[in-house]
Amino acid sequence: MGDIALVVVRLEASIALSLYDRLIDMTTVTVSPKFQVVIPLDVRQRLGLRPGTKLDVVALNGIVRLVPVRSPASLRGIARGVDTRIEREPDRPL
Repeated sequence: MGDIALVVVRLEASIALSLYDRLIDMTTVTVSPKFQVVIPLDVRQRLGLRPGTKLDVVALNGIVRLVPVRSPASLRGIARGVDTRIEREPDRPL
């Protein structure tokens, strides 16, 4: 019975990794002696990164994320259609 459970666990792990690979595109890069990394071409193309693009560096729980900085003008209209009406408490004037 132990062999069957081991096969099931391996199968579940394999399926989870397969789904993870589809959801998250992961490529390994190397940090240079100057602490530089090269963002792979397919990632640059998919995200529309160009030379000079500003990136925020976010470090959290041992993970480093590079997040493209978006100008306030590019964010205009992202909440279009959202209902902004709220019920106010009687003691809270407009």
